Parts: sequence; C-alpha cells; structure tokens
Amino acid sequence: MTPDQIGFIHKIAPAAVESERTTGILASVTIAQAILESGWGKTKLASAYSNFFGIKASQLKIAAHQYVEFNTQEEEAHTLETLKDKFATYSSFFDCFQDHARLLQTPHYAAAMAVKDDLDKFCYMLGPKSASYPDACGYSTLTAYHDRLTELINLYGLRDYTAKEPTQ
Repeated sequence: MTPDQIGFIHKIAPAAVESERTTGILASVTIAQAILESGWGKTKLASAYSNFFGIKASQLKIAAHQYVEFNTQEEEAHTLETLKDKFATYSSFFDCFQDHARLLQTPHYAAAMAVKDDLDKFCYMLGPKSASYPDACGYSTLTAYHDRLTELINLYGLRDYTAKEPTQ
C-alpha cells in the first residue's frame, strides 16, 4: 500500500465508521466504495466537489444548484456507454458520507440493507441485477462490482475498520 493510499484510508475511515455506528452499513464496504468510486479520492468529482461515491444529484440539489455535470460510464449489456449526468456536490467529505448512508437507507436499497450484515451478499446486492441476484439494487451498473469491492476489502484489510461501539 502506498503512503497516499494509507493517507486516504485514514482520512475517510472515521466517516465510514461513524456511518456504520448509526446505520449498520459496514465501514469496510463504505471505504471500498469510496476507493472504487473516487479513484482513491483523485477523481475531480471527489477532489473538487467532495463526492466520493459518484452520487447523482437529487432534484433538491439540482434546484439548489448543488451539482456538477460530468461524463460517466455505465455498463449496459456488458458494454460501457459514456453518458453525461448531474452529480451532487458537497461542502465536505463528511457530508458526502452522511448522504451516502441516507441514500442506502432509501426504499430503493431495501433489499441490500436487509443483508447488510453479510458482507458478500451486501456487495452483490449493490451491483446490477443478475440471474443470481434478481433483487440487486444497482448502485453500480458494473457486473464486476461485487468482485472489485471484495478485492479492495481483502487486499487492504478493510475489515479492520468497523464500529467499536454499538449503535445507540
């Protein structure tokens, strides 16, 4: 692990652990998503707009002009398509992590949240629908989303980042 990677994990881990304490969403998954979605915090969306999860702008954020437009790649039938979309902007990465937790608690992600304590199933449920996971929630359209998340979790020892205190 490079010093930049260590620094990135140490920077965001408190926000991920706090999210786990309040929502039960495993900190290891949140950290892995932030790494994957933000390229270790180096994408312009993350570095300039504090959006570490590729969170699309809600209608409220659009109305408040709290968004930025970027090209994004979405996988459709195993082909990557480039589209322009509106992404939420945040004043801090802590605000982004709180919004990420709120997003995962919406009805759209209920099936994923139902298995949030099972890291493997949770990661599958965040990916696109498949024959094995027809109720998957589609946080990402990448068919290998589960594999990429679990690879990051295992490679960088992210299971060590977990809430130390029970939810209150």
